[in-house]
Amino acid sequence: MRFLIARRRMVAFGKKLKQLQVQEWQGYYINYKLMKKKVKQYVQQIEASAENRDYILKDFSRVLDKQIEKTVLFLLEQEGQLASRLSSLGEQHDALIQQADTMRIPEMQEAYRDVGGIF
Repeated sequence: MRFLIARRRMVAFGKKLKQLQVQEWQGYYINYKLMKKKVKQYVQQIEASAENRDYILKDFSRVLDKQIEKTVLFLLEQEGQLASRLSSLGEQHDALIQQADTMRIPEMQEAYRDVGGIF
């Protein structure tokens, strides 16, 4: 009974993760379904033969590292884009201050809000 409850929670967790994903970023998340499948596969392999345990653990580590690397590289790319946008907005802000162009202040405020709304 406990196994069935835990299994339902895992399925619910996987579905919830999928629902909360930003669609445009879908390919950059850690693939929960793949990792869950791999863990199940590795457990079966270890139960069948404890001799391959080191190989199985190394393979799991390799798969997990690849998933993490994919996500980290994407986050670094997004961070760079965000920094570039903020730098550009800062330059525009400085130019507005020097020109005393108060008409564009609401436009700049909205641009800053847009950058914050991305995440």
